[in-house]
Amino acid sequence: RTLIYATAIPKLLYDQVKLVCEDCKTGYVYRACRIPIPQSLLEWQGGGSLILLWVLIVMSSLEPFYWCMAAGTEELFSDTCEQVEEFKRIYSTFSCLAMMLYWSLLL
Repeated sequence: RTLIYATAIPKLLYDQVKLVCEDCKTGYVYRACRIPIPQSLLEWQGGGSLILLWVLIVMSSLEPFYWCMAAGTEELFSDTCEQVEEFKRIYSTFSCLAMMLYWSLLL
């Protein structure tokens, strides 16, 4: 999972910044209440990629492996420790959402 975070987050971030900059440079924006919104974010794949980026960022901050490693568990690569129990359900929900977003963006 660390490999996914290390490769997917920078790529998604680069793609989002590139698309938003291109839209702003060409004036391809939609104005909602005088707030400019780049058109790429209103398209289903652009918006889905942005949501996936944020879901992966949240998942990386809730990653059980990192929390157990910081707690100093003796077992190497453990994701079951006392510190993880309080947010394991939240992590699982975000994991499910990320999987659905990955698959839907492939279509």
